[in-house]
Amino acid sequence: MATPEVAILISTRNRYRELCRAVDSCLRQDSVELEIVICDDASSDETPRISKYDHRIRYYRSETVLGIGAQRAAGLVRCRAPFVLSLDDDAFLVSPYTLDKALTSIRLHSDSGALALPYMEIRGQNLSYHAGDQVCELRNFIGCAGLLNKPKVLESGSFPTWIGIWGGEDREVAFRLWERGWPILYDPSIPPLVHLPSTVRSRADMSFYGIRNQIISDWINVPTPYLIPTLVTHSLRLLLYKFTWRTVPRKIGALAAGYVSFLRIHRGPLPVRALL
Repeated sequence: MATPEVAILISTRNRYRELCRAVDSCLRQDSVELEIVICDDASSDETPRISKYDHRIRYYRSETVLGIGAQRAAGLVRCRAPFVLSLDDDAFLVSPYTLDKALTSIRLHSDSGALALPYMEIRGQNLSYHAGDQVCELRNFIGCAGLLNKPKVLESGSFPTWIGIWGGEDREVAFRLWERGWPILYDPSIPPLVHLPSTVRSRADMSFYGIRNQIISDWINVPTPYLIPTLVTHSLRLLLYKFTWRTVPRKIGALAAGYVSFLRIHRGPLPVRALL
């Protein structure tokens, strides 16, 4: 079997209907040779049926819940293509030419580690990163709207397996790529992805786990001389972001969860590293 040009990596759990919609949009990308790698995080619904959906689908199921970070890390290794789009199971591609245009763009910028794609919520709120019409460099990308250079992501450390639930896995990948001098580019000319409102994750939950994972990320990544000031600064910023008295207890709980979690993670002294 010929090596596909691009792989679409989908981590899923108990969302068979949404998964089918995402897969259907991927199969309409007729202008590229693709594979779809689905990592099922121990679903108990009809999700295994997706394995018979199309011959381009490669389906893997874990018997126990591993979490989104571990599933995406394992899935990235399984992908045979050199470029990988990590797509949420509740997102979909609007145009049949999205991957064709994205591949053309990332190949023109061979030094990049990832290409951020335009991204929109179904509610109509435009969450694109840049209002201009030129390719530009970013510090981060939305997790379900990034075309990854697989060899570079693997060399930089892949997805963080310690993230068991959504919130920060894209930031970790972006940080590792940036640290090695591989930029993340954004091309506004690519047709956008659409992300649906989730039935299982509320904005409050996303905020909670985003805050918690930011604290753990600081513990893992920040050089030792700067660790305490960084933790204090980020804690205050996260607490004050969109501040209301109603959100304070939940934010304090998220910060506490982050500090409790990182105490379980061994870390030796991290030196200050020179940028490449």
